[in-house]
Amino acid sequence: APEVDLELEWMPFSVGMPDYASSYPDHSTWYCEMYGSEIKAMKYYLNTTAAIDGVLAQGATLEDIIAAYGKEYDPSYINADGWDYIFFTEMPAETSFTLIIWAENTYGNTVTLTASGATAAAPSAKKGNAKLSWDHSNGRQIAFNPNKGISFSTIK
Repeated sequence: APEVDLELEWMPFSVGMPDYASSYPDHSTWYCEMYGSEIKAMKYYLNTTAAIDGVLAQGATLEDIIAAYGKEYDPSYINADGWDYIFFTEMPAETSFTLIIWAENTYGNTVTLTASGATAAAPSAKKGNAKLSWDHSNGRQIAFNPNKGISFSTIK
């Protein structure tokens, strides 16, 4: 019977879905495309690469992780169109994640695949002088520091 026809490709969300990149920035969105055919059942699990590597180092297999934590995924779009995508939002910036996908094809063969990639760095203000504005109502200078957020200094 044929092997499972499935491939995974991680990429920044802005590459995979450029029209929606302003709503789902690369620093907080993790995106993966899946290509395949004749898939009968699928399960997925996503966690930090460090967490998954830690469990694997203790002797677990990818199949163990999917059996314990995997969530069902509907393969109908992959079967109809040859591809589908999955993405996760509100993720921490500059963090590597690993997606595990288990799939069974219509012939009863199974495969477990992984894709890894990291979210981008969070955007920060341009380097240089802090932006200053004067609020006359309360006599305070408001300084925006890109490294520390907003800080208030009382002007005497």
